[in-house]
Amino acid sequence: MRVLSHLIPLVSLFCTSTHSYPQGDVISPISADPFDYPSDFSWIQSYAAVGDSYAAGIGVGTVLGQPDAVQCSRYDGAYPQKMNSVIQAPNFQFIACSGHTSKDMIMNQIGQLQDNSYDLITVSAGGNDVGFSDVLKACLFLPTPMSKCTEALTNAEAFIDTSLERSIYDLLNGLAPKLRPAGFFVQTLYAKFFDETPGTCDKQSWCFLNPTVDGCLKVDVPMRSEFNRLVGKTNQKLFDTIKRWNSESSAKNVYAAHWGGWPIALDGQLCEPGSADRYSDPSNAGLAFIRPDVGNVFIPPERRELELMNITAQSVDDHSLQKRLPDVIMQYFHPTDWGTNMQAAVGLSAVSKGRAHMDAADRNQPHLCSVDPPPGGQDVVAPTPGQGVAAPSAGGGNDPSPTPGGVRVRRGRVGR
Repeated sequence: MRVLSHLIPLVSLFCTSTHSYPQGDVISPISADPFDYPSDFSWIQSYAAVGDSYAAGIGVGTVLGQPDAVQCSRYDGAYPQKMNSVIQAPNFQFIACSGHTSKDMIMNQIGQLQDNSYDLITVSAGGNDVGFSDVLKACLFLPTPMSKCTEALTNAEAFIDTSLERSIYDLLNGLAPKLRPAGFFVQTLYAKFFDETPGTCDKQSWCFLNPTVDGCLKVDVPMRSEFNRLVGKTNQKLFDTIKRWNSESSAKNVYAAHWGGWPIALDGQLCEPGSADRYSDPSNAGLAFIRPDVGNVFIPPERRELELMNITAQSVDDHSLQKRLPDVIMQYFHPTDWGTNMQAAVGLSAVSKGRAHMDAADRNQPHLCSVDPPPGGQDVVAPTPGQGVAAPSAGGGNDPSPTPGGVRVRRGRVGR
């Protein structure tokens, strides 16, 4: 099976590393000994996957045959599908929906779940609350002045500072009654989109209506750095919220699956050095995110669809018309098939960690060790199989230096 052939090497790599997840008041790393944590998932009889487009898997594989799958852009290549290909839960409910905020999930997804019924619930939430799509439109996809981009970035950051914690807290509170007593959540975080090395991207613009039109902003280093900073700040707020929720809930049962270090380590970010303008070029085979073609190379199918639909830059900015945009456009900046492999592998590793913690708690055993969370939402360095890796220094950046237990794993060498 193709999914398993991609995932098993990655799961093995994650389960032999000290990748960190929030748990209670500390972040407890996975042991360097893979046999310290279970790989048997037969205890998961009921698994539900809720969330946004990062959980729905927009653009990866084929739209599922569920009645609302087209409306929700729910694909068979999504990370919950891949996780369940390994877990094989007899009862699997995949209800994540592209475009949903945490409030939408509370109103439209939670009601589909039965109380006291699930051993595992995976969650992806926060990106739509923050307004990542508004930032993408204002800063990259539409010909707008820099002031509009700055306004979108400011609004997104203000939401992170003032409202994101409450949104996620309400979502977890709403989902908690759905878990069985020994069940727990795994919440996947987000990943920084861009490599920040100066290069060809500095002169590119990624407007999807017409890449050559005046007014399209450049994907230069300051722009890429700002996007990455926003993602890092979002992840840090999610970390902090999970820690608080765990400390205040009756059962400390949320684990964060932070897959953001792997696009960095495997050269899978956008604007990697040597990445060609054509998305289909072999140099882009290892990208963890879907992106548009760059430049006036050819007329991409999404532009033909827009012309047939008579959609303009102004109408795209109308939220009521965004549902008409095809997935071939809405999939941009979402994980590729390789990216959802990373999400699934980290998610499975977090499930194993959570189960081991539950078993240890049952036996009254203490945690093996704990580390502080990475400062500023920085990503970790990819570990060598069988070795550990420390959290990066505050300097971090887009290309963290190898730690004593870790190396930069080159694209194509792990699980490909």
